[in-house]
Amino acid sequence: MKRAVAFAAIILAMFIWPPRVGRSEMGAESRAIVALHVLHFADVASLGGSPDARDLREQSDQTVQALLRHGYRVTTHTDAAGWTSTLVATPIGPMAARRRGFCLEDGHIFVTAPGRTVEVAAGRCLDKSNPLS
Repeated sequence: MKRAVAFAAIILAMFIWPPRVGRSEMGAESRAIVALHVLHFADVASLGGSPDARDLREQSDQTVQALLRHGYRVTTHTDAAGWTSTLVATPIGPMAARRRGFCLEDGHIFVTAPGRTVEVAAGRCLDKSNPLS
Protein backbone atom coordinates (compact mmCIF):
# COMPACT_ATOMS: atom_id res chain seq x y z
CA MET A 1 0.00 0.00 0.00
CA LYS A 2 2.87 2.34 0.83
CA ARG A 3 4.31 1.81 -2.65
CA ALA A 4 1.00 2.69 -4.28
CA VAL A 5 0.71 5.89 -2.23
CA ALA A 6 4.30 6.85 -3.02
CA PHE A 7 3.74 6.10 -6.70
CA ALA A 8 0.57 8.24 -6.73
CA ALA A 9 2.44 11.12 -5.07
CA ILE A 10 5.21 10.95 -7.66
CA ILE A 11 2.72 10.92 -10.53
CA LEU A 12 0.81 13.84 -9.02
CA ALA A 13 4.04 15.81 -8.73
CA MET A 14 4.87 15.04 -12.36
CA PHE A 15 1.52 16.43 -13.47
CA ILE A 16 1.91 19.57 -11.38
CA TRP A 17 5.56 20.16 -12.34
CA PRO A 18 6.10 18.23 -15.58
CA PRO A 19 9.54 18.14 -17.17
CA ARG A 20 9.73 20.40 -20.19
CA VAL A 21 9.94 18.86 -23.64
CA GLY A 22 10.80 22.04 -25.48
CA ARG A 23 9.07 25.39 -25.75
CA SER A 24 6.99 26.57 -22.80
CA GLU A 25 3.66 25.70 -24.47
CA MET A 26 4.75 22.07 -24.66
CA GLY A 27 3.83 21.22 -21.04
CA ALA A 28 0.90 19.13 -22.31
CA GLU A 29 3.35 17.02 -24.31
CA SER A 30 5.33 16.30 -21.16
CA ARG A 31 2.13 15.24 -19.44
CA ALA A 32 1.30 12.92 -22.35
CA ILE A 33 4.72 11.26 -22.11
CA VAL A 34 4.40 10.77 -18.34
CA ALA A 35 0.85 9.44 -18.76
CA LEU A 36 1.95 6.85 -21.31
CA HIS A 37 4.66 5.64 -18.92
CA VAL A 38 2.13 5.47 -16.05
CA LEU A 39 -0.35 3.50 -18.13
CA HIS A 40 2.35 1.14 -19.35
CA PHE A 41 3.59 0.57 -15.80
CA ALA A 42 0.03 -0.15 -14.61
CA ASP A 43 -0.50 -2.68 -17.43
CA VAL A 44 2.76 -4.46 -16.62
CA ALA A 45 1.90 -4.53 -12.91
CA SER A 46 -1.56 -5.97 -13.58
CA LEU A 47 -0.11 -8.71 -15.81
CA GLY A 48 2.43 -9.61 -13.16
CA GLY A 49 -0.22 -9.98 -10.46
CA SER A 50 1.14 -7.13 -8.35
CA PRO A 51 -0.84 -6.53 -5.12
CA ASP A 52 -0.86 -2.83 -6.01
CA ALA A 53 -2.39 -3.46 -9.47
CA ARG A 54 -5.89 -2.32 -8.49
CA ASP A 55 -4.59 0.97 -7.06
CA LEU A 56 -2.47 1.48 -10.16
CA ARG A 57 -5.47 0.85 -12.44
CA GLU A 58 -7.50 3.48 -10.55
CA GLN A 59 -4.56 5.88 -10.87
CA SER A 60 -4.43 5.11 -14.59
CA ASP A 61 -8.08 6.03 -15.05
CA GLN A 62 -7.46 9.34 -13.27
CA THR A 63 -4.39 9.91 -15.46
CA VAL A 64 -6.41 9.46 -18.65
CA GLN A 65 -9.06 11.90 -17.44
CA ALA A 66 -6.43 14.48 -16.47
CA LEU A 67 -4.78 14.14 -19.86
CA LEU A 68 -8.08 14.83 -21.63
CA ARG A 69 -8.23 18.15 -19.80
CA HIS A 70 -4.73 18.95 -21.10
CA GLY A 71 -5.59 18.28 -24.74
CA TYR A 72 -4.64 14.65 -25.34
CA ARG A 73 -6.73 11.52 -25.88
CA VAL A 74 -5.22 8.15 -24.98
CA THR A 75 -6.26 5.04 -26.90
CA THR A 76 -5.13 1.41 -26.79
CA HIS A 77 -4.59 -0.56 -29.97
CA THR A 78 -4.29 -4.35 -29.80
CA ASP A 79 -3.46 -6.86 -32.52
CA ALA A 80 -6.02 -9.48 -33.58
CA ALA A 81 -4.56 -12.16 -31.32
CA GLY A 82 -4.55 -9.82 -28.31
CA TRP A 83 -0.83 -10.29 -27.66
CA THR A 84 0.50 -6.89 -28.68
CA SER A 85 -0.84 -3.70 -27.17
CA THR A 86 0.14 -0.16 -28.12
CA LEU A 87 -0.78 3.04 -26.28
CA VAL A 88 -1.30 6.20 -28.32
CA ALA A 89 -1.62 9.81 -27.08
CA THR A 90 -3.27 11.94 -29.76
CA PRO A 91 -3.55 15.73 -29.45
CA ILE A 92 -7.10 17.09 -29.52
CA GLY A 93 -8.65 20.53 -29.40
CA PRO A 94 -7.49 23.88 -30.75
CA MET A 95 -3.78 23.21 -30.15
CA ALA A 96 -3.78 19.82 -31.93
CA ALA A 97 -2.07 21.16 -35.06
CA ARG A 98 0.87 22.43 -32.98
CA ARG A 99 1.37 19.39 -30.75
CA ARG A 100 3.12 16.10 -31.37
CA GLY A 101 1.51 12.68 -31.02
CA PHE A 102 3.08 9.80 -29.10
CA CYS A 103 2.99 6.03 -29.55
CA LEU A 104 4.25 3.68 -26.81
CA GLU A 105 5.19 0.19 -27.95
CA ASP A 106 7.17 -2.34 -25.88
CA GLY A 107 8.21 0.37 -23.41
CA HIS A 108 9.53 2.73 -26.11
CA ILE A 109 7.86 6.00 -27.11
CA PHE A 110 7.86 7.20 -30.71
CA VAL A 111 7.03 10.81 -31.59
CA THR A 112 5.23 12.24 -34.61
CA ALA A 113 5.75 15.65 -36.13
CA PRO A 114 3.39 18.39 -34.91
CA GLY A 115 -0.05 18.04 -36.46
CA ARG A 116 0.56 14.51 -37.83
CA THR A 117 -1.64 11.60 -36.87
CA VAL A 118 -0.14 8.65 -35.03
CA GLU A 119 -0.50 5.62 -37.29
CA VAL A 120 -0.96 2.17 -35.78
CA ALA A 121 -1.59 -1.17 -37.50
CA ALA A 122 -1.93 -4.62 -35.94
CA GLY A 123 -1.05 -3.22 -32.51
CA ARG A 124 2.24 -1.69 -33.70
CA CYS A 125 3.42 1.89 -34.28
CA LEU A 126 4.03 2.38 -37.98
CA ASP A 127 6.34 5.41 -37.77
CA LYS A 128 9.39 4.49 -35.67
CA SER A 129 11.70 7.06 -37.21
CA ASN A 130 11.68 9.37 -34.19
CA PRO A 131 12.13 7.43 -30.92
CA LEU A 132 11.95 9.33 -27.64
CA SER A 133 13.04 6.59 -25.30
